[in-house]
Amino acid sequence: MALGAFLFALVKYVFIRSEELSPKFFIFEFVSYGLFLLLIYLYDRSIRDNKNEQLSSKKQFIEFKKQSDNKIEELEREVEQLKANNETGSDGDEVSLVKDYFATILKSLSDIKDIGKHILLGLSKQYDISIGICYFYNDTANNYEAVGTYGLGDEVVIKDFIPDEGLNGQAIRDQKTMVLNEIDDEYFDIESCSGSSKPKYIYLLPIVKDKESIGLIEIASFAKLSLDFQWDNLNEKLVNTISI
Repeated sequence: MALGAFLFALVKYVFIRSEELSPKFFIFEFVSYGLFLLLIYLYDRSIRDNKNEQLSSKKQFIEFKKQSDNKIEELEREVEQLKANNETGSDGDEVSLVKDYFATILKSLSDIKDIGKHILLGLSKQYDISIGICYFYNDTANNYEAVGTYGLGDEVVIKDFIPDEGLNGQAIRDQKTMVLNEIDDEYFDIESCSGSSKPKYIYLLPIVKDKESIGLIEIASFAKLSLDFQWDNLNEKLVNTISI
């Protein structure tokens, strides 16, 4: 474009006789054209340099993103390793102790209410549990019946729930542990046993045997526990020990 403009400007000299113009005019004209072409050249080079910088920045961003993704994958592997360490009982060996309790106590029990009570009791020995409720599936009523509690008075009535009902039903359906850290004031009424304080965490732990949800353990705690990481390991021992 600059070259085209320059050539177009030269066309006017076809119509002007050279004797009518002084040498200074030609010198001034060609110097001005030279400056014009220089400015166009510098502008064009600036654009090219800017594009090269953008390409370089894009390459750096892609490389940075690649490094970040690799770092994230590395951190995820470390987290999984920490989870695995927790599950094997490396954190105070609490998993092994609870499993030993299940093996020695639950194996001799046949009454479902005793089983529910001692499941919660075994967990309370190693975890900071404020409230616990154990449910098992009732074939006749087609619901999950509360068979044992921990930290609740006898006057507290626990409602049974049907499959797919509420968060408990969701945990049963998905067969995955759930952790709730935003708890409604009405979720647990524990004023009778813990003053006016409310738990900060709720753990919903499905009891799964042969790919069927046979029960649920609902835990309330004021402290963050590692039960969500360790439950699969504990559940396996639990279902292989109890006689239901």
